[in-house]
Amino acid sequence: VTHNFLLLLCRPQVVAYHYCQADNAYTCLVPEFVHNVAALLCRSPHLVAYREQLLREPHLQSVLSLRSCVQDPLASFRRGVLEPLDALYKGETLEITNALPFHRISLDSLEENDAIDQDLQGYILHRIHSSPEIQNNISLNGKMDNTTFGKLSGHLKALSQGSYLYLKLTFDLIEKGYLVLKSSSYKVGGSGFVFIVVLNLSLAYF
Repeated sequence: VTHNFLLLLCRPQVVAYHYCQADNAYTCLVPEFVHNVAALLCRSPHLVAYREQLLREPHLQSVLSLRSCVQDPLASFRRGVLEPLDALYKGETLEITNALPFHRISLDSLEENDAIDQDLQGYILHRIHSSPEIQNNISLNGKMDNTTFGKLSGHLKALSQGSYLYLKLTFDLIEKGYLVLKSSSYKVGGSGFVFIVVLNLSLAYF
């Protein structure tokens, strides 16, 4: 009941949203985020002025096209979303509502949330136990004791910064043999998410 009540309470104040799903890499792309948010803003009954402005100015539609979002998502977001909304607000055509009914919104605050750490640990255990290939790759001298697992788990959780997508891509690479552990210190995953994404792109296109 409380959850449904909060949804009803927030609905008049939320004009756009976007879900990033770890099992659907497409939803985690920045161009997709920009394109999706702009489309929802246009359909919001609270932003009729924004929709009318886009209809009057074809160049804004071009800026928010999927092709433009892919080429330069930052420019598309700034020129197609932020600047028009700012202009409407300054022209008093757009009204800013009160803040959402929450004292604080925390997104993946890993240092302050034990539940996130436990979920990451559970996912790491699941990937290791369900894949003989991963087990063979991460075992040193054919052994995988609690101390060794603790080092690997702690290292991956630190690099992931709460991102399940990072963990998924990393374990996919380990499972396929593209990512090899260098030593007992488990310095795997490069410098983090960017390294893993670049490695996946390199394997896919080169």
